[in-house]
Amino acid sequence: MNRKLRYALIFLVAVAGFSIFFFLPAIEGSSGYIGAIPGVSASGGPCVIVHLSAEDFAAHPAVFDLVVEEKKVRRPTSLFFLPPPGDDWSAIVLNGEEEQALWWTYMFVRQANGTTIPVALEYNGVNYRLTCSQG
Repeated sequence: MNRKLRYALIFLVAVAGFSIFFFLPAIEGSSGYIGAIPGVSASGGPCVIVHLSAEDFAAHPAVFDLVVEEKKVRRPTSLFFLPPPGDDWSAIVLNGEEEQALWWTYMFVRQANGTTIPVALEYNGVNYRLTCSQG
């Protein structure tokens, strides 16, 4: 095989591997992040207020990063090993189980009749609401 052809083939295989590894997850959609919005009013409709404690932070370190550290937490992603995109991002990357725990404990509460009610988190006298962002 010609030397130039061999190098061209190696280059094409490397580019294809790079593309599959980094761009395929982007095609399926960015995983996004969860953030906390401070100063949310608990009035304006049905809402469950959860008073955060040290036990909540110990059970879910992401809640600590969201509320106390005011950082964004990355949702499940196939690129979990990459460093956080900036200083306002937590080093925590949620897995599917942790995301569901946050979703159904600190974002919404499911009632017995199947309806959901949003949750307002209270910590040090300030109300927060967790939000999801896609990408």
